[in-house]
Amino acid sequence: MSRHCVYWSAPAPGDSTFKLHVATPANEQDEIYPSAVANRKGEVLFLWQVGPMSVTARATVKWAVCRRDGTFTGRQGTIGVSDSGTKATAFAGMDENFYIITTAK
Repeated sequence: MSRHCVYWSAPAPGDSTFKLHVATPANEQDEIYPSAVANRKGEVLFLWQVGPMSVTARATVKWAVCRRDGTFTGRQGTIGVSDSGTKATAFAGMDENFYIITTAK
């Protein structure tokens, strides 16, 4: 997270340095609380919120799927609105699908 924008990064296979920094597809202002999780199919679910950084306001929970090399797959969406003091999280299931846990409505 830097200057109200969020990114995900992963080291290249066999490398220990993080050279790739992938932004959200929309690259909006007031992006907060990023999370990224990968599955064994080479996909990365990027999850974040857009809204003011406070515990009294609301934020929109959004997601996008990229390939491990950072290329956007075109799959993205908005889950809903949550209190911005809460952070959505995600995991990859045994079926390699992504699952998001959030208080967004």
